[in-house]
Amino acid sequence: MASSLELSLFLPTMLLLVASGFDLKTGKFPNWLFVISLAISVALTFSLSSLAWALAFFICLTPLFFVGALGAGDIKLMAVFCVLTNPLTSLSVLAYSLIWGLLMGVLKLALSGQLLTFAQSFVLRTPQTQMQKIPYTVAILLGWLTYLSQGGLA
Repeated sequence: MASSLELSLFLPTMLLLVASGFDLKTGKFPNWLFVISLAISVALTFSLSSLAWALAFFICLTPLFFVGALGAGDIKLMAVFCVLTNPLTSLSVLAYSLIWGLLMGVLKLALSGQLLTFAQSFVLRTPQTQMQKIPYTVAILLGWLTYLSQGGLA
């Protein structure tokens, strides 16, 4: 039988790996995968407090959708992730994922030859580049791995 620590590492990691695979292939975290992962997460870790925290996490992240910083799938993924972990872990992973997302965005701009144009438009506050989409689920996965490498859940 798997220990509690093994499950607390395995389940979020598998969720993020599967979600990243879909995001890289299709550019989305599908709704059906959200529903299935939420149902499994709730069944395995059922507690009203984890659901309440996941809902709070979802509500707090929603403004990031409206300003274009996160996609709806990314927010739903973080809510399920919060059910599987806890609010403090989820906040830490979110913070690390924001750093990874920034690095991925800068790298994508650099590889597309738009980094200088973006930097100029950022300084001059005159948007001249198209919004660059990145597979943010990968940034969340990297945030989770960074969190674990820093001693999280040890």
